[in-house]
Amino acid sequence: MTKKFHFDSDGRYAYGFTSSGLFTLLNKDGESLYDEVVPLCEKLGSHLIWVFLWIVVIVASNLLFSDSVVTIVNRVFMSLIFVHLFLFGCRLTTLLIKGGFKPIFFPPLWMRITRELQKGKGAEVLKKHSLEEHPGLLVNLALVQFSREQTHEGRQTLRHALSVCPDHPAILQIFKASAQLS
Repeated sequence: MTKKFHFDSDGRYAYGFTSSGLFTLLNKDGESLYDEVVPLCEKLGSHLIWVFLWIVVIVASNLLFSDSVVTIVNRVFMSLIFVHLFLFGCRLTTLLIKGGFKPIFFPPLWMRITRELQKGKGAEVLKKHSLEEHPGLLVNLALVQFSREQTHEGRQTLRHALSVCPDHPAILQIFKASAQLS
């Protein structure tokens, strides 16, 4: 049994470290929720685009062609619209079952902060929300700093995360891996 830490949950969602070291939302299997549900959202969007395209074809054919051609075109493209709407419904149901709808469209605070960190904002974002002592978000900040080749700042941030939670195995492993960067 793995030890639970105070920052593994915000009361609604379970969080943890992925194999890349990122602190993120986890599904029931302990894997990144976003890796699972983002492709579903992309497929939902693509089905809507196809439905829109087929509607444009139907409207254009009604304006440009005779009634005999329009009847055939309408039947074919309405069939395609129904197929895409069926697939859209299947994907939406899967997204809802996996619990990914709300985290994608209304992400929790910790995920919004992680996105801000990835966009280039620093520790001031953590201080703004009084989360400068959150080990998971500190690790995310350190990973962003390492990706921007700010190795010294990244190590300092990881040391701070370790001082807050010295016995977390994922943070220890990331810290050891960061020592090998130089």
